[in-house]
Amino acid sequence: MLNKPDNQNAPLIVNEGTIFNRKDMIKVLDTLDTVEYTHFVDSKEVAHGQGQVLSIFASHESASLIVNNCLYLNIMSFNYLKFYLDGNKKTVVELISNDHLLRLKAIENLIGQEKNLRNLRRPLVECDDETYSLLEELEEEEE
Repeated sequence: MLNKPDNQNAPLIVNEGTIFNRKDMIKVLDTLDTVEYTHFVDSKEVAHGQGQVLSIFASHESASLIVNNCLYLNIMSFNYLKFYLDGNKKTVVELISNDHLLRLKAIENLIGQEKNLRNLRRPLVECDDETYSLLEELEEEEE
């Protein structure tokens, strides 16, 4: 007879879900490359464009930035993340804070983009010391 686990299994989330764990937020964001972004404040669209996700990190000191078609995303800028597939089966990720929503929709490549800028990103496993320490602290607080 097999022993039944204590129902302490980690969740399995497929194609849509809501994520509060910061490490899981990084994993979801790391699947994105070229995106169409829309920024909403108090449910009003304030910015829209396309760009590439170049950096995903955790810091209490740095801002999330979108500049020159490049996205630098600080997961500490957001309370949680939602993701789902749209009608065209493209992944949509929504980063949500109190009155801000940043919607990222996966797209193929920027028109005219010859070089994939994603190669400039550091691999996730090589988090800087601040990101790694902060994620460890947050994990301890969750326990």
